[in-house]
Amino acid sequence: MNDIEIKWEQQEATIIKLTAEGIDASIEVNENSKDIKNVKTFFREILFKAYINDWDKQIVLCSSDIEINEVSVLINEIIDLCNKEMKLIKV
Repeated sequence: MNDIEIKWEQQEATIIKLTAEGIDASIEVNENSKDIKNVKTFFREILFKAYINDWDKQIVLCSSDIEINEVSVLINEIIDLCNKEMKLIKV
């Protein structure tokens, strides 16, 4: 069982993206304003692919030196919800 690893990537001076291998969507975070975009689309794609591909994986947020603590807390809460949903899909 491999995890679905969400990784932090610096895009521009103030833009950080959260990406996962095999997931086309990404989350975009403005480091200055803490504005977060595409969260719903990103996690919907993960849940859809988990259902279609019958994945037995957990979502994890990888730590990084560029992560934004306030954003990490929110993303981890969403990850907990999604992991619970993915367990229900398997039942």
